[in-house]
Amino acid sequence: MSTLHWSDENYRIFGTPAGTAVTYRHFLDCVHPEDRNFVDTAWQAAMKGAIFDIQHRILVNGQLKWLRERAELDFDSQGRFLRAVGTSQDITELKEIERDLEHSRSRLRLLYARREKAREEERKRIAREVHDELGQMLTALRMQISLMRLRFADGNAELAAKIQDTMVLLDKTIEVTRDVATSLRPSAIEMGIVPALEWQIKKFSDQSGIACDFIHPENGLDMDEECAMAVFRIVQESLTNVLKHSAADKVKISIGIEAGHYCLEIFDNGRGFDASDARKTQSFGLIGIQERSIMLGGATEILGSPEAGTAVRVRIPAAPNRYVL
Repeated sequence: MSTLHWSDENYRIFGTPAGTAVTYRHFLDCVHPEDRNFVDTAWQAAMKGAIFDIQHRILVNGQLKWLRERAELDFDSQGRFLRAVGTSQDITELKEIERDLEHSRSRLRLLYARREKAREEERKRIAREVHDELGQMLTALRMQISLMRLRFADGNAELAAKIQDTMVLLDKTIEVTRDVATSLRPSAIEMGIVPALEWQIKKFSDQSGIACDFIHPENGLDMDEECAMAVFRIVQESLTNVLKHSAADKVKISIGIEAGHYCLEIFDNGRGFDASDARKTQSFGLIGIQERSIMLGGATEILGSPEAGTAVRVRIPAAPNRYVL
């Protein structure tokens, strides 16, 4: 049985009277039962040359502590173990801070998810009112003006010209109204994520002149509304970033399902960027993309390098795994 030689501080950390003879078995008995196999496995690996630098829990008189333990092992010329010299650091306070930070982060993400859901519901309501109520009133107004032209403009060239100018202005107003409603919530989303993305990608390509390829399952994807809107907004934000920053002339978007996850990738052949530098910046577009996937239980990977383009990869569980308040 290996004999351990502890400092006074180590005796204090483990709640053992100073000078008590301790062994490896005594040490393992102090380790939290759920962590013993992990600690022993790490030590056995270190005995074969692996690095020993671990974090684990111990129980001291019923009190839970977190330790970080590091050790350097010496071996003879035949590879036989001689001794180990290491340190134990009480990191309980640090772990408590980490736990509190993670709790705060989780609550912030819950609030973000709630806010986004509320915003989408509000967009849906406003889009419906703009499209249905305002759109119907403008259409009725156009019909009234058309009747006015038929009844009063015959033989009155000046009045006919004024009515025609009014009709042109009204038609532009109707077009703007439809664009506003569509921007708030695309009607194509009701037909599924694939038709919605086809509409968004075509609109982007027509307005920007950037060629776009869209790869998707022929039969579409059976995606629920919340997930579909998140994916739509991710693509929308990604295309906005391409237009603003990439100087690309081609974009490839693919979506499918693999191993129980929806897989989305947006790649552009633009100037690219250093992905490590991007994590240091306050890029709210990228942050929004990442948070939208996280609130659906997914993850985002952003890959880029100067002059080699940028890829945004998103994986979202097909089975709901959402932040819920």
